[in-house]
Amino acid sequence: MDRLFEPISLSRHTRLRWSPTRDFSFARDMRWVPVTYRELHRAAHHFPLCIRQTEAAPELIAILADASGHNGYVGDDGAWLCPYVPFHLRLHPFSLAGDATGRRGLAIARSAALGETGDYPLFEAEGTLSAAARAVEKALVEAAASLAELRTACARLLALGMARTTPEHLGDWLALEGCCGIDTDALKAASPHVLTDLYANAAAALELAEIIRFSHLGFRPARSSPRPRPAVTLRPKDSRAPAAARPFQRPAAEFLDYGDTLDFDGDGF
Repeated sequence: MDRLFEPISLSRHTRLRWSPTRDFSFARDMRWVPVTYRELHRAAHHFPLCIRQTEAAPELIAILADASGHNGYVGDDGAWLCPYVPFHLRLHPFSLAGDATGRRGLAIARSAALGETGDYPLFEAEGTLSAAARAVEKALVEAAASLAELRTACARLLALGMARTTPEHLGDWLALEGCCGIDTDALKAASPHVLTDLYANAAAALELAEIIRFSHLGFRPARSSPRPRPAVTLRPKDSRAPAAARPFQRPAAEFLDYGDTLDFDGDGF
């Protein structure tokens, strides 16, 4: 994934247009991707989550690679093979970067394929950021602002010794990269005093521990369907014909569904 970004400016990008990412070939070699606070619950339903320890601060990541280190979520044609696309991949090739004044604003990868025929302009005719570009910038700013709380929760779990093991079935390479999951035994053995303190002062850390544990359940990496949802058929209690099996579907208003799709025609997320 491109790490070289430049701030968007009128002098360089006046007439250029862009389209939302449809080819995810740039992510083929990625083994993990950062997770934002807002997408936490949805990401946990599709990817195993881990805490990655870095020199700066711990970060929460979604694992994209299997036990051998191979990312099977990108098809040969660049298509994304999972129902959910992580936030940072959806917003490619955009990021935040500081400009000459030190203000952090919208930036774009230098390798981005821009032209005059994309779906959305970067700037309006009068020289202001387009509604689509503002929507992207707003989403990135909000995501960056929420990282502090997420990192604090990760640090709390590490300090308490509750995040120190990685399930073997996820791959040995994770431990070598400083990644860890939740030590279930340590979590169960926590004293009432520790748990009471977490509930009172760091509830987000306790919730995060449970979400990470949940994300590891039943993970079976598969190229075509990373997190399959089996159909469920109830056994009838009478002689009537059983109802046809139907795959599980969440209600549209389920709290786990944050509607994480950018509205490129407005300025909301």
